[in-house]
Amino acid sequence: MKDLIKEIERLSLDPFHAEGLLRKLEELSQHVDMENREHLIMLYELIQGLKPRLEENYSICFGWMEEAFRKGFSKQV
Repeated sequence: MKDLIKEIERLSLDPFHAEGLLRKLEELSQHVDMENREHLIMLYELIQGLKPRLEENYSICFGWMEEAFRKGFSKQV
């Protein structure tokens, strides 16, 4: 499980390839023993670290689109 978490942390740094991250998160969800305290602590720590990264990734990927919609599109040649 620790290797899978490290892979998820690595994938979470790339805002343009969310599919790989999603697959690994789905894989992790199948491996977590919900009655194992150590697994739950590791999962909690992972989620706490992922939240700010995913927010940053969202800003990187979609921030320019939101800005364009706010300002209105203009074609410049």
